[in-house]
Amino acid sequence: MVSALQLLRKLRKGPKEELEPRIINQLENSQMMIREIISNVESYAAAHEEIPMPSSLLSCQEALEKLTPWLKSRLEDKSISIRTDQTHPEHQLKVNPESFIYQVFLNLLSNAIKFSPKGTQVQISTHFDPAKGVTWLIRDQGKGIPKEALDHGNFSEPGTSGESGSGLGIKIANLLAHKQNLELSWKALTAPDRGTEVSILQRPD
Repeated sequence: MVSALQLLRKLRKGPKEELEPRIINQLENSQMMIREIISNVESYAAAHEEIPMPSSLLSCQEALEKLTPWLKSRLEDKSISIRTDQTHPEHQLKVNPESFIYQVFLNLLSNAIKFSPKGTQVQISTHFDPAKGVTWLIRDQGKGIPKEALDHGNFSEPGTSGESGSGLGIKIANLLAHKQNLELSWKALTAPDRGTEVSILQRPD
């Protein structure tokens, strides 16, 4: 991660013509990542507390609308698009909106973007089965998750553009998902649909 201090030094020392949008984007990304780290630490502590979490029904479209400011610069930097034509507003999850959107859904989407090559697509779809419940799927076109990472829950590898990560975000997502009666699972896709598919499942009451 490019530090905010390094970028500020460039802004101070460089001539005006060097103040490219790229530098501004890097500064914005660094700021977002710092906020995300702080939020993850707070959420990790909260996830271990036995505090009731108020819940309400949430659609995929509502969740994505809230996350647009968080994801915009990352998507633009890697020329990645999010496909949502297979999502349905009636396929709602009963969750705590703040916790789910910013600590579960954001972490899962951030990981999908992190491990996606430039110019690819992240596809989100929703499904309903009366016997199984509501499922949201996030599918990327990356290299797929190695078996050892699936076995041990280790998702701390560098991203396709060198993005770093501690793996803490996925641990938090799992903890908070469990508290909201959600089941997370990962599947490595084989050719020709290379990539990773993440499932968010909420079974019927």
